[in-house]
Amino acid sequence: MSYDNDLKKTADMKQWLEKKIYETEIELSNLKDTLGIVDSILKNSSFQSAKFIKRSISDIKNPSSRTIYKKLCNKCNVEIEMRQINGKWGAYTVGSDIRHNCDTHD
Repeated sequence: MSYDNDLKKTADMKQWLEKKIYETEIELSNLKDTLGIVDSILKNSSFQSAKFIKRSISDIKNPSSRTIYKKLCNKCNVEIEMRQINGKWGAYTVGSDIRHNCDTHD
């Protein structure tokens, strides 16, 4: 009888494990969906990870003394050059005189 009892317990354990795996897969799917929503919200709010910020300490301390610096476009996440010409700032393609435009640029 002990062998039959062990088989029953093992079968019950297998059923419990299968149920737990199924529930965990659903939870993982929901977590991935939630992460996608968070990423979308952060992207739409122009969030940039600190690892992408390429400004030097002196630029941060004296921003008015800069006339050109590189950064990532807030909308399309492409590296651009911000240039101050005649007192007005503009976004340019890096290393050229072409103004930066992106698909989502208003």
